[in-house]
Amino acid sequence: MKRFAVFAVLMAVGSGAMAQILAVGQTAGRTDAGAISLGAGVSVWIDEPVDSTIAGGRCSYGVLPNVLLIGDVAAVVGPDDETVGLGAAVQYTLPVDLFLDLAFRLGYGTWDVDNASDNGTINAMLLTGTRVESVDNLALYAGLGAMYSLGDAAAGDAVVEPAGAGPDSPAAKVSGSEAGSDGSDDWKVVGCLGVTYGLGNIVENLSAYGEVDYVSDDVGLCISLGAVYGF
Repeated sequence: MKRFAVFAVLMAVGSGAMAQILAVGQTAGRTDAGAISLGAGVSVWIDEPVDSTIAGGRCSYGVLPNVLLIGDVAAVVGPDDETVGLGAAVQYTLPVDLFLDLAFRLGYGTWDVDNASDNGTINAMLLTGTRVESVDNLALYAGLGAMYSLGDAAAGDAVVEPAGAGPDSPAAKVSGSEAGSDGSDDWKVVGCLGVTYGLGNIVENLSAYGEVDYVSDDVGLCISLGAVYGF
């Protein structure tokens, strides 16, 4: 009970923020060197100022024990929309022996591929997670961090940007459209709250996730669903 009471508090804190091209979609658990996974997901913004749906794919690779490199490619869903976004991130699971897993995640994402060096967002997030011992294959995770808009996105131009950066950003938002020239809106608080469930009884090494993300300053709330296959 103590384990889940503490995790509930962390989730309550973490639910106040989040950001990326696609959702985080995974826990903070330890990973092996050489591990490869492929994933796909859909994210839907359910609040103003954005009314959009994002769909995309992800590849993750364990370059070292507990170190993941993550790459995303996604697109805004719509008959007249050809917006494509790219993201990259690294996740490091901290070597601590606690009842909760802890990981640090740093990512970058952009929805303006032709000007990626001038437009985009960077975010950093502390991710935590735990397996639900009473339910096989079920795990919970939460994250809390900050997002910074670069270049024109920070200067106030209406540039479509991810709600966060890299695999730490689940949908698109109009980045910097209300930013002040003093940079007061360059920074936003981001957070996520999610669950993963192993589907090994259906397909070996397959899991599904559901996630809720939030970005501060009235950017909005995002709901994401997806699946991940590990090799």
